[in-house]
Parts: sequence; C-alpha cells; structure tokens
Amino acid sequence: MNRPRPPELERIFSELAHQSFRSPAAAQVWLDRRMSEYNAAPQAELGGLSPVQVGELIYGDWKSIGGLRLDEGCRNADLESARFLQVARLLLAAARDEGPLPATQAGNLPRRSVAQLVDRIPGSGEVLEVLRGPGGVLNEQDIYLLHIPRVVLGLAGLLVRRKGFRITGRGRTLLDERRTGELFAELFRTFFRSFNLAYLDRGPAQPGLQRTVAFSIFQVGRHAADWGTAEQLADRVLLPDALDPSDPYFGSHTARWLLATRLLNPLVEFGLLERRLTGTGPDWQRVSEFRKSPLFDRFIRVDIGRGRA
Repeated sequence: MNRPRPPELERIFSELAHQSFRSPAAAQVWLDRRMSEYNAAPQAELGGLSPVQVGELIYGDWKSIGGLRLDEGCRNADLESARFLQVARLLLAAARDEGPLPATQAGNLPRRSVAQLVDRIPGSGEVLEVLRGPGGVLNEQDIYLLHIPRVVLGLAGLLVRRKGFRITGRGRTLLDERRTGELFAELFRTFFRSFNLAYLDRGPAQPGLQRTVAFSIFQVGRHAADWGTAEQLADRVLLPDALDPSDPYFGSHTARWLLATRLLNPLVEFGLLERRLTGTGPDWQRVSEFRKSPLFDRFIRVDIGRGRA
C-alpha cells in the first residue's frame, strides 16, 4: 500500500530541496535534526500521539518492553466478567482433574466432551440454544466460546495435545487461584499477539490491524468511556496504516466490521468492554454499542513518552 507522505514530512523534504549545504554531512545533520523534531511532535492522524509514542506502543512486548503493560495483580473478584478467562480455567481444570481430555483426529474436542463442557460456560445458554438447532449436535468449532480459548491455551503452552489434551506444568501453576491475574495476562497477550485474529471472522487478512493493536487498545481506553458503535470508534482507534484498502475484499464497511470482530467483541469476552444492543427487531438487526468496563483501566497500563497516558 502506497500512502502519500504526511504533510509534516512533505514540508521537511521540501525545505531540504531548497537548502544549500557545504557538504553531505551537513545535510545529514540538518535532516537528522528535523526528523527528530518530527518524530517527537504529536500528530492528529496518530490520535494526538507522536511517532515515537506510537512506536513505544506497537513495538513493545506488553510485559517488559514498550509503553503498554498488563497488571498481573488483578484479583478473582476483579475478573468475574472475563468470560474468556472463566472458559480457559474450565478447560484447564477439566484437563487436570479429568484429563487427558480426548482429541479427535482433526485436533478438536469430541462431541461428547463438548456436550459435557458447554453447559458450564457462563452466560452461554441462548447462544448454545441457537447453535444446537433441531439436531442438538455441537462440534467444538461451532462454539467459539469454547474453541478459541482452547486454541489460545495451546498457543500459550498451557495445554498440549499429546494423546489427548493435557495440562502442562505451567498450566497447573497458573490455574492456582492465587495466580489468576497472571493467567489472565498470559491469555490476553497470547490472544492479541500470537493468535491469528483473522481466524475469528475468516475475513481479509489485514495483518496491519494486529500489528498495531496496542495502539488501538490504548485509543479504546481514551475514547470508549461512553457508549459508542464500532463505526464511531473506527476513525479514532485505528492507525491510518492499520488497514489496506487495496485488499480485494475491502469494502465500505470493512473497518468497522474488523474492528468489532477482532478487537471490540474480544475485549467484551475479556471483560474489558461492556456491550449493549440498540434498536428493535432480532439481535442480528440491532446495533452493538460498547463502553469501557471498570476492569479496563485496572488492567491496562500505558506509559509513553512524557508521563503516564
């Protein structure tokens, strides 16, 4: 994707073309100074952040490097709304107490195990009723509430497929209720940094959205204090380069759709956002609105450049 240079950069290169320098070294000194000024200056298209601050966000590891950190000290009471965590703990406990959990040749839980687990998922009743349909048969991949946490546990090294699904030593350690905050942070990092978010909707790859997701999470924290739709949030929380409009599957509604499926809805499952439906008619015709939950500011910590954001 070839985007035009930001106006600030155009001005710098225009000035460079009209300067007279005694040597290439002098020109380089001038350019280095101007680029340093540019990188430190807030920019409207970066949500009021400077390029340096954006870099601190998107090139960190969310643990020891960069501007975004996760508070691993959250208590069980703080995390009651985090359904993703509850399902992950359900799977880990089942693998520990009843395991190994059986696996199909395709690498999923068999239907019998799924049937035994799904009714224990908090708040899953209505979703499961729709999915079961007339036949009443449920495959693991039909139930994202179960399937995605199981995949993420594997990526995190907490479950391993070896003659069934077995809990690992680290999985046993983090299942301890005194380590719930650490488990939550591990799941969150793995989901957004290692798990392929495009798997959630089978839509266009758009890897830029995942590469810059730390910036988007930070901006959600700034702009989702009150109820708002994905469409209202898209321009505020996505970097200009996060999505590639030249993708053949990109359409007029792609930004808000991908924002909802790959960031906002997952943040609801992690308990960091609340969601409500507005309008009338069946749920699929109504509009989702989102706002921060108290857990968001408890769990997400951002420190970029001068002071805490």
